[in-house]
Amino acid sequence: MQEITTIITILHYKHARITIDCLKSIKASAATSYHIVLVLNGCSMEDRISLHNLFDDWELLTILEEAENTGFAEGHNIAIRHSFKHFDTDYILILNNDVIVEPDFLERA
Repeated sequence: MQEITTIITILHYKHARITIDCLKSIKASAATSYHIVLVLNGCSMEDRISLHNLFDDWELLTILEEAENTGFAEGHNIAIRHSFKHFDTDYILILNNDVIVEPDFLERA
């Protein structure tokens, strides 16, 4: 089990550009000990392809795919269950996909 200080869960349903901007802001931050679990929550094939093409090589990101929209709570529960199974973590941060984080967002928590 990999030790990570913070797991960040994000859901994606529609509008890939919003999720892409959120992920890019996290990637550009000064944070180092985190892992993102992104749930593609019944999104379009076009969005799936865009997100995989842009972020598949990012080792701090796991992309989980759900065939149908499971809703906000269950979507995050899917990410959290995955996180507990694969990571030893102190914190879980649930983010909306339209959030743009500050460079020091995890340091201030």
